[in-house]
Amino acid sequence: MRSLIAGILALILPLTECAGIEESGDPPTEAATTTQPTDGAPADVEFASTLENFDDCDALLGYIRSEAMSRVGPYGLDGDRFGPVFGARAAAEEAAVEADFAAAESQAATPAAVSGSDDGAGGPDFSGTNVQVTGVDEPDIVKTDGRRIITVRNGTLTVIDVTGDEPTITGRVLLGERWGGELLLHGDRVLVINNHYGTIQPLVADARIGGYSRDIVIIDEILLDGTPRRGRSLHTEGRYVSSRSIDGTARVVLVSYPSDLGFVYPRNPKGEPLAEYANRKVVAESTLEDWLPDYRVVSSEGTVTEEGQILACDRVYVPSLFSGFGSLAVLTFDLDESLTLGDGAATFAAGETIYASHQNLYVATNTWLPQPFFDDDDWLRDVDNRYRTSIHKFSLTPGGPAVYEASGSVKGHLLNQFSLHEHGGHLFAAVTNGSPWSANRQSESLIFALAQKDDVLAVVGSVGDMGRGERIYSVRYIGDRAYVVTFRQVDPLYVVDLADPTAPAVLGELKILGYSAYLHPVGDGLLVGIGRDADEDGRIVGFKASLFDVSDPAEPAEIDTWTLADAQSGVEWDHRAFLWWAPESLMIVPVWSWRNEVPGGAAVFKVTRERGLDYQGLITHSTEDFVFSTDCYHEFDSEAVAEGWEIPLLLVCTPGQIGNPVGYGCETVPAAAARNWDIDTDALSIEVGDEDRIQLCWPQDRGDAERIGRSLVIGDDLWTLSRSLLQSNDLETLDRRARLVLPG
Repeated sequence: MRSLIAGILALILPLTECAGIEESGDPPTEAATTTQPTDGAPADVEFASTLENFDDCDALLGYIRSEAMSRVGPYGLDGDRFGPVFGARAAAEEAAVEADFAAAESQAATPAAVSGSDDGAGGPDFSGTNVQVTGVDEPDIVKTDGRRIITVRNGTLTVIDVTGDEPTITGRVLLGERWGGELLLHGDRVLVINNHYGTIQPLVADARIGGYSRDIVIIDEILLDGTPRRGRSLHTEGRYVSSRSIDGTARVVLVSYPSDLGFVYPRNPKGEPLAEYANRKVVAESTLEDWLPDYRVVSSEGTVTEEGQILACDRVYVPSLFSGFGSLAVLTFDLDESLTLGDGAATFAAGETIYASHQNLYVATNTWLPQPFFDDDDWLRDVDNRYRTSIHKFSLTPGGPAVYEASGSVKGHLLNQFSLHEHGGHLFAAVTNGSPWSANRQSESLIFALAQKDDVLAVVGSVGDMGRGERIYSVRYIGDRAYVVTFRQVDPLYVVDLADPTAPAVLGELKILGYSAYLHPVGDGLLVGIGRDADEDGRIVGFKASLFDVSDPAEPAEIDTWTLADAQSGVEWDHRAFLWWAPESLMIVPVWSWRNEVPGGAAVFKVTRERGLDYQGLITHSTEDFVFSTDCYHEFDSEAVAEGWEIPLLLVCTPGQIGNPVGYGCETVPAAAARNWDIDTDALSIEVGDEDRIQLCWPQDRGDAERIGRSLVIGDDLWTLSRSLLQSNDLETLDRRARLVLPG
């Protein structure tokens, strides 16, 4: 295809300068068909659709070409200028799932009582990741098995033994240049999942070598038996959404968009006919490799052991109503076996919100809108009234691949995965009508109940009129009860009865100042809310923790609060930052303030009905007693850096060295690419090898480095993690016991 494009470019670019070019005929391909109107009235548009698959690859490719042919023009595919999915990243901060609803299924007989999980995803003597569904583990930046703490940051996985008097690093594994990253732990095997921008051959030192750069997902296998070491790696085109792990079987969800097909673009309108002809030719000659993501499995030595298309054609499902050219894959991995591609299913529909029970995984997809609608101002003004969310259901069998079951649609948008809940054979979805980026005086929040009928998730009941003119800020389900917080000026907390899915009903409502962005059950009919304090005009004034008594669903009450002016908590957007340690009725919440006189740290509370939110104290990470430290060769204000560059610190690190000193933020450059950064390695007093890397570092705001992001309980120690430190504190007194400096 690349040679075809080059030939067309050679022809088209000079001719677009000339006037009077006429289209030279349709390309030789099958007649175009469409399953969704592109010029009809809004009322004619359907967004809910079921999925179907094809018996062979030729049929799948024919479907894709047909849909593309009906939408291709002189500027590529419809939506190129707006992205293939309208609002697809509106829920991107959803990250992973929240706290454990304390065996909600077993509590259905006494729905008025709210209980928390005893140990989350952990064991009897240690805490686990704060998860949404008991037994469904979620990825995080730190994990523990009670004997060791494993954390990942800046492309480095660190394993720490915590069985002795002092925490001891037993191994570090350098993963390469990665941003973000989170891990799943099972026995002596870790999966580290990263988004990355580069090539499908990311082991190449310079990402500009060996192919064009694009979004890829890298899954690294780390083996912990003996010295921690790298196992295999899976590299696939796309963007990581989220993952879940149940009894040693991991499901990883990623989305991918078509590769650079090579569309041409005219220099002026006179060249549009020929550009469209060329682009139609591109579609007609396209292959499945152009539309579906590729993958490679790489051994620890860097040898490619597997490669190809990510899924077999009969495992790719397409919607009966076109939903864009992005694809979403659910990959399955056996964590007891060496990493390979695994098995799974994919749909031609992007997804952003993931919810999993023990039996099923649900993927929510935002509305796809064809290009002509973007050119219709009247339709754009009406988009909020017609915005819908499609939900696709996949069944999960122990150790087996995800299997597509059914699809459905609800109006409005989800907040995050806590908006979804499976109970009693039904799926419940809490939505705010309209699009994710607006809430007006006509907006309304609702809960829909859906049941599977053949391959359709059909709405069987709903309750609405919650928070008129507001939007949902948090949702929590417990068995057949839902707790919904909406906000614009005040915070209404609604208690909803879901016992009869065909007729859900609001049982009670409480209006207070501020809002809760995260809700967590703490037992004894109590619910904690973490969010923001606000004045009577709805102006945010700081952090707020609320304790709600919901034992009487008709009369929910706020029985205690704790506030901190000009402050907030990461729990608002990342539930994994929250820790509830039920054996001691302790709640640990990271807080930070933009007022210098108020230090940031982890606020610890004893939470009971009798004592309310009993503040125990604030754990802080102060690095003032630490001096500059790095295992790499370093120079301050190095002469190797081109004149005019203000880079206070330069490091040269060998492949086995960590770098990233505390108190600095660093940009990493492969030594082989030093000249591209105007770095003269000959000016250094050491010899720099091609396998080395150079780090250019700037002082970092110390408060950011010390900001606590996670907390864990192991035995009688409360461990807190920041960018700079891992620290243990006495669980009872909160006194500092030990600390360990971490890279970066």
